Amino acid sequence: MFFDSIVKVFCSYLSSGRQDSNLVLNVKVQRWGDDTKYVAKVLTRALDCDLALLSVENKQFWKGAKPIPLGQLPHLQDEITVVGYPISGHSISVTKGIVSRIEVKSYGQGASNLLCIQIDAAINHGFPCLGIQLQELENQALRAYFQVQSNEGVLVRRVEPTSSAKNVLKQGDLIVSFDEVPVSFAGTVPFRSNELVGLDHLVSQRFVGDKVTLGIIRAGDFMKVEMILNTQVSYYDDEHWSSYLVIGGLMFTPLSESLIQEGQCSLGLEAKARYTLPSFKGEQIVILFKVLPNELNVGYERLNTLQVLKFHGTRIRNIRHLTHLIDHCEDKFLVFEFENNFIAVLEREAAMDTQYEISDDLL
Repeated sequence: MFFDSIVKVFCSYLSSGRQDSNLVLNVKVQRWGDDTKYVAKVLTRALDCDLALLSVENKQFWKGAKPIPLGQLPHLQDEITVVGYPISGHSISVTKGIVSRIEVKSYGQGASNLLCIQIDAAINHGFPCLGIQLQELENQALRAYFQVQSNEGVLVRRVEPTSSAKNVLKQGDLIVSFDEVPVSFAGTVPFRSNELVGLDHLVSQRFVGDKVTLGIIRAGDFMKVEMILNTQVSYYDDEHWSSYLVIGGLMFTPLSESLIQEGQCSLGLEAKARYTLPSFKGEQIVILFKVLPNELNVGYERLNTLQVLKFHGTRIRNIRHLTHLIDHCEDKFLVFEFENNFIAVLEREAAMDTQYEISDDLL
């Protein structure tokens, strides 16, 4: 079949120990429908077009593989199929779309201007989630340490505090089944005939509010637990939380998806917003979005798009909380603490004389 030749690539960087801080690329590949990972060698890389040529010495990897012929450049309005593993997914994603644009653009990895094909593709959201983070038990010693006798089970390494799993699962639990469907050490479950798919697929087939039964191993003992599926709480769940506050020329706002798309935050903040969950419902990542011209903020111009963590030592919960802290501050100075240990101080009375705003929908 066509999918038999689809390969998922796992990359990591290992320090070479040299003074020039060069890095050695560690690459493994995995065939579709097989949990086994094979070591691959990078023959050459082309950063300008985000491509690499890999080779695998293990002959078992090539068994049954067939080459995929390259097609011609599509035309506008042509329907094409995109196949791959987006955002490090465990299962193949197949998306159909219409070619809406063909033009030369600059790739993100390099400075070369190359031909790009743009398609439209629907992205569904609002699915339920387990509210946990997992670790695969591929390593045999790791399975032995957790007293796993078979190839089943994935490790719960974190239970999100805002999820419905908070009072059901614990860090260190091993999930071995989902509604009686066995879960492998790689976090996959059977799918149709001779196919495997990530556990998240079973979750996505349920609805918010559904009750599911998990088979788990806790401290060596097998048990079954039930939980109600809920939606994932993010740092910017509500679109109307696009509020802002300005004081002393410092403009604060919650980090939103639109700001991420516009490149208005660091890669670290983007990763935090996309791949971690808040510790409580309503938590926001508040950033210093802009420093407007004002004599009170001279020297703070380069603090743009940094996350503000604390105000006078108090951890900031969201933009509303920051406003409350400022309103009730009676000290001589307003002290803001940012990520990477940056700090900004304003004279309170002078700053309060300047206009600051926050939208009413958050109050």
